Amino acid sequence: ARPAAKETKVEGSIAIPMMYQGNLFGTLGVAKPVPYDFTEEEVAELMTIGEAMCPHIE
Repeated sequence: ARPAAKETKVEGSIAIPMMYQGNLFGTLGVAKPVPYDFTEEEVAELMTIGEAMCPHIE
């Protein structure tokens, strides 16, 4: 990791693709200061949130 990234002290993170009308719109990143494995349920919920955000930021 780059030095500036190490300063954030992020240990657990995930990047979720934000899909809109079948196309990749961007990514939604979530980070935690401790090591963390996101559950399948959390991933599904984050994907739903990402999809819901797209029309509002297009």
